[in-house]
Amino acid sequence: MEGISMLRPEAAVFEKTLQGFGDHQRARRLSPGTIKDRARIVRQVQAFSGGYPWEPVWNLAMFDRWSAMLADSVATTTMRGYQGDLALYLTYLSDPAYEWPQVCMERFGTFAGFALRDLNSVRHSQEYMGQPSGNRPLTRPEIKLFFRQMDPEIKRLRAAGHKGALAAARDLAMFTTMYGWGLRRREMARLETYDWRRQAKLPEFGDHAGLAVRWGKAAGPGQPPKRRMVISVWPWAVRTVLNRTGSSRDSIS
Repeated sequence: MEGISMLRPEAAVFEKTLQGFGDHQRARRLSPGTIKDRARIVRQVQAFSGGYPWEPVWNLAMFDRWSAMLADSVATTTMRGYQGDLALYLTYLSDPAYEWPQVCMERFGTFAGFALRDLNSVRHSQEYMGQPSGNRPLTRPEIKLFFRQMDPEIKRLRAAGHKGALAAARDLAMFTTMYGWGLRRREMARLETYDWRRQAKLPEFGDHAGLAVRWGKAAGPGQPPKRRMVISVWPWAVRTVLNRTGSSRDSIS
């Protein structure tokens, strides 16, 4: 690894490992936000340990203390994510193909290796790992109440000449589209009017018989957004979107 400054060799090598780790992730087309967040976690652990990844201080006991500190301040899923980010960095650092073990041994005479293992990490043993006391899905009566109260509010704002009436009508169309076609937030935010499609078997919906989702959840890290077509099912949802402030008091079935 040429070009490493010797003024502060430990800090310089550490920064070079983070730079290489970033390039490694960019080569897999991971997002800049993901790369930045992972580097932040590595820097936090380095500051917590008071040493560098190749030093003996990066051992099981240190990771236990770090994880115990996290356990008091973050959710289980967040803690597992932080541990996973750190494990990816250590995997990169320990891979002989990137020569960091050799560099560390030549310059510092030590290389601690991979010290974060299943033994001291949160296991992903079930699909949902949130707390039972956390957010819950709305019940069907609550969903009906939510939609039914929006029309009177829009009419009240219009009658008062309030400029918020347009925003409220937009929100009604947005929430209706998310609920009626089962969209994620990102999928909803990236929609355009030309994403509506006709369907030969659903002539009653006209131009709004299907919704082409172009920004679906990717199949894996570094993959492009996954496209899908969502077929219209509920006439009340189509009417509400078409009318912007159309009646949402129809039966939600």
